[in-house]
Amino acid sequence: MIKKQPKSLSIVYEKKADVQTFPVSGAYGGPTPDNMGIATHFFIEFAAIPHSTQLTIGSDNKFHPNSGEDIKRGDVVRQVQATAFMSPEAAIVIGEWLIKNAKELQKRRGDASGGSNE
Repeated sequence: MIKKQPKSLSIVYEKKADVQTFPVSGAYGGPTPDNMGIATHFFIEFAAIPHSTQLTIGSDNKFHPNSGEDIKRGDVVRQVQATAFMSPEAAIVIGEWLIKNAKELQKRRGDASGGSNE
């Protein structure tokens, strides 16, 4: 009897000319309003800088740096770096892939905590 060779599929990865690499601190999002997928907004988090500064002008008609008041927008900024839309199936596959690779990296680093909920 002749054994059939397993079929294979070759996948080529290509990057768009304008592809960007960016840091990620977290993600925000959830199911889309039409229930067609999941919207995920990847963000970087950092301390907010002032929206503006109100400087004091002295009797010499000169403004004095460091004499003003900062007008803040908030304490922390979450700047969205990219938004991804995916099916629930893709989200599960990607989530499992991220967890698997995160655990592998923790293992390589010797991180005993592992961050696992299991």
